[in-house]
Amino acid sequence: MITVAYDVPLSIVRYALFVAILGKTSSIAMTDLYLVFGPLLDAIPIICFFSLFWCRSHVRSKSAERYGDVVTLLQTWTWVVVAIMVVYAFRHWRFTWNRISARQRPYYQDLLDSELPPVSIIVPMHNEAAVAKKLLDSLVDSNYPRELLDVIPVDDQSGDATPALVYEYAQQYSFIQPIYNLQGERGKAAALNRALSLAKNEIVLVFDADYTPGRDLVRELAMAFIDPEVGAVMGRVVPRNNAVNLLTRLLSLERSGGYQVDQQARYNLDLFRSTAAPSAASAGRS
Repeated sequence: MITVAYDVPLSIVRYALFVAILGKTSSIAMTDLYLVFGPLLDAIPIICFFSLFWCRSHVRSKSAERYGDVVTLLQTWTWVVVAIMVVYAFRHWRFTWNRISARQRPYYQDLLDSELPPVSIIVPMHNEAAVAKKLLDSLVDSNYPRELLDVIPVDDQSGDATPALVYEYAQQYSFIQPIYNLQGERGKAAALNRALSLAKNEIVLVFDADYTPGRDLVRELAMAFIDPEVGAVMGRVVPRNNAVNLLTRLLSLERSGGYQVDQQARYNLDLFRSTAAPSAASAGRS
């Protein structure tokens, strides 16, 4: 109910305004507008709720007296929603102020270290022939030393050309060692467990088959494990079709604001105390 009463209407207003202004602007500009206008738009529904409550509390009628208990309940619920909204707004303002004015904490990938750790890369696949080639080509073109790579594509009983594609790459590149699940339990979890049992290295990266990692992404994810207290890392997802239509722009804005404001501020303030949810690009210790 709180999500319906607050997050959805606020998101619609915020994103509609941004998209109308931005058009086909880059995601960097989207982030700037998120920083500037986000806190202002957070205040709009708060003011509206307080205004509605004030107006209702000053209206006296026979119907209000007849349904006094119901009105009291609704007013109480309104106060609860407003309180949560205020807390959320102050949270967003705090994060925004941190991103605008505070000292930004460096990432691990900003460090230079000649001793890169060996990594295993697991890619679960099921009928991924249409997208797997881009991923495998990206891993082949990665600037991470090949002698430190152990790529494990897991073909999970595919009915298309995925097995043949994986086999072709395995014949060309020795660091690609696929697993073929011809029978038995299916699914991503089972594929990951099967590959983890064969992974050679402590640091394990997991990519979705439709993900296209950049040339330096493997290094950026692996460098975080220089800190022995780091147990898992989540990579950033950047959609290819940001400017196709209104929906893709909304989703791009959501991601840009989430990564560049909320996540970075949480990182600056050392608020990450638990493992991030798995994404299309993630890494962890085995």
